[in-house]
Amino acid sequence: MFRSFVACTLLILLACTAYATEDRKSDPTSPDNIVRQLRQLRTEATAVSEACGGAAQVQPLYDQMNALYGQLPAHHRDSSPLDQGGDDCNTATIIPSVPYCDFGDTHEYTDTYTPPAACGPSSSPDVVYLFIPSTTALYTISLCGSSFNTILHIYQGCPDQGLPPICCNDDAPGCGLQSCCDNIQLTAGTAYYIVVDGAGTSWGAYVLHVNFAGQGCPSSPCPPCVVTCPPGGIQENESCPASSPDTINGGHCGSFYASTLTCNSTVCGRAAYDNNGWDQDNWIVTISQPESLRWCLVAEFPVQLLLYQYVSMG
Repeated sequence: MFRSFVACTLLILLACTAYATEDRKSDPTSPDNIVRQLRQLRTEATAVSEACGGAAQVQPLYDQMNALYGQLPAHHRDSSPLDQGGDDCNTATIIPSVPYCDFGDTHEYTDTYTPPAACGPSSSPDVVYLFIPSTTALYTISLCGSSFNTILHIYQGCPDQGLPPICCNDDAPGCGLQSCCDNIQLTAGTAYYIVVDGAGTSWGAYVLHVNFAGQGCPSSPCPPCVVTCPPGGIQENESCPASSPDTINGGHCGSFYASTLTCNSTVCGRAAYDNNGWDQDNWIVTISQPESLRWCLVAEFPVQLLLYQYVSMG
């Protein structure tokens, strides 16, 4: 099965950029606010890296993250992945923009927040997302298509504050045992916490859709990542298994071959794996003096980027 990727190399720039985060609470030094800033910085750093923005743009973000991380109490330090809801408000996964789709599993998470009894009894594990909309509008938040009997409850502010949810749903019309909050008014710049929960003791895999209203309550899985080759990108146009030697892109299924790549160039291609072999793409970059290099790899599947010092035996 083929998947797409984009790889590019860039020389590190000398210019610096600054990134300022907006305090969301009155106390900017509280662990809750620091964690929120950390996740916002992480999201920004990922976006800059995927755009091959260069280390001069990414490094200031990591410097701020390291400084903030040192201010956190030890019990607040975690590494919750972005492709999964967080365990509580402190580790909530940030929804950066809409439309948004994510998937995960509530198994082995804690039962942190309990929905109102009128919404349905629950003693199930739950996960949390944080959404700060940039536009005041009507939104739809859907768990339709999840694998278990869900409950969705949404709060303005963290549920720890004791406020009732602005929406809570157990079984949405046309959604079976799954949940959806449709046409709910959200205000720009306001923090909303979305809790993915289970009815009774139910738990399992879920799919979360967040979008502007008018799209209904979608039940489809998250669409695959689409990697677009930028203008000027080098298309490798490879099939796998490839003939030997593979002179198209510098890779061969199970053997080593390398092609020349220059700095500030972009390669777009495909990689494959089956029982007959794997596809390893290899490139050689030659520099005439010590330099700092940045490699940026964007793909719709898990990949590894390895760097070796190559010495010609000829």
